[in-house]
Amino acid sequence: MVHIQVPATSANVGVGFDTLGLAVTFYGECEVELSDKLEITGCPVAFQTEDNLIYQSYKYVLEKLNKPVTPIKLKIDSDIPFARGLGSSAVCIVSGVLAANELHELHLSESELVTYCTQLEGHPDNVVPALLGGLSASYQMGDTIFYQHYPVDESYQFVAFVPDFTLETAVARDVLPESYSLKTVVNNQAKLLFLLEALKTGDATNLDKFLDDDIHQPYRKKLIDEYDIVENIAKKSGAKGFYISGSGSTLMGVYNQSVNMEALNDSLKSLKHHWRALDLSVDYKGANVCHRTI
Repeated sequence: MVHIQVPATSANVGVGFDTLGLAVTFYGECEVELSDKLEITGCPVAFQTEDNLIYQSYKYVLEKLNKPVTPIKLKIDSDIPFARGLGSSAVCIVSGVLAANELHELHLSESELVTYCTQLEGHPDNVVPALLGGLSASYQMGDTIFYQHYPVDESYQFVAFVPDFTLETAVARDVLPESYSLKTVVNNQAKLLFLLEALKTGDATNLDKFLDDDIHQPYRKKLIDEYDIVENIAKKSGAKGFYISGSGSTLMGVYNQSVNMEALNDSLKSLKHHWRALDLSVDYKGANVCHRTI
């Protein structure tokens, strides 16, 4: 039996649209073993089928390598919500790819793991940090996937504001314009460079300015009810920066001081939607695999 733990991710990180991704200390876990028939537990019945993304990812790797697809017994344990901008699909994909690699002793390299995960996800910005941890920039050029890790000062804390409503990535992408002015693109590019330095050094003086994106957030924030109210609550509680996690609906506050989480969650209770604040930090380990003997 193999136990797999994969961190949730927060993509884009403001101005790093479709490039940056951050692994955080919020996990999806599963136990997988070979079996004589497919058996899936620990998730809604609708996902206990061959269409389950973990199983589909497991199957994909084996088929790509012309290996027989042996059924598995899969037990899922995850509180990462679906379609909330926390990389739930990346967690499933990484879990399935690692399950295939471990159960069938494929000995895939890091590069091969990244490639299979990206092929399944369609882009690398969530799967790279989910697999490898930390803050990373990633970009696919043709068949080659480039990725680079960046340090985040230990003084930073991340608070995820997770609502009770979903926001599908396809919907969030449809609201974006087809083109941007040169000034907009240059501004975002410059902010990205300064953002990486601020995260590295722990200097949060201008963090809010460097996170202020003009490519996707002005359009997507309109799809997230109570965005402005939650942003105001976050900043009143000491957040030095604020951004949409992935395509939403989760919002992320960046702090450089301890946060009174009880008071913060109390302040969210008066809102129309049910929001919960999760106290997170950067996960630097990425996906973890442990073999267990029954």
